[in-house]
Amino acid sequence: MARNTHVTVGPDSYTELTNAAAASATVQALTENVWIAALSAPGTPPDDNGGAILLMAGVPIINEAFADLFPGVSGAARLYARSCGTATKVMISHA
Repeated sequence: MARNTHVTVGPDSYTELTNAAAASATVQALTENVWIAALSAPGTPPDDNGGAILLMAGVPIINEAFADLFPGVSGAARLYARSCGTATKVMISHA
């Protein structure tokens, strides 16, 4: 299902940004830097930042294919985020 919204993420654990399998997305952290991680299927979110990328607040990832962002995650289809500081909103848009 397509999604175009803001999702609040905190610093203590990863929150899923996608609400269905997707191949690409536009993502932007609004006020805090965030870690972005990918999985191939919904399930247990990552418990650390290993394999995650750091997304600086205000700097968008524009309609990037998950396969390009996370080539080591076979079939990457779900994105998760975790704040580097206080809770923040992350804009996510995917088909």
